Amino acid sequence: MATGKAAKNSLFHGMHTIAFPSEFTSYQDYSGSDYVVEPGMKDDNIAKHILELMASRLD
Repeated sequence: MATGKAAKNSLFHGMHTIAFPSEFTSYQDYSGSDYVVEPGMKDDNIAKHILELMASRLD
């Protein structure tokens, strides 16, 4: 999700949420998201987090 409103809508409907805010939307509320990738974040584990989240949906 790129905006706080989209993240809230997906959470409302019970979906797992990974937020990818941009430098223009990073001030918005992404609380409740399973994972938030901050703008400019240098995290080598982003793919791992996404795959773990997808695997948890299969359980």
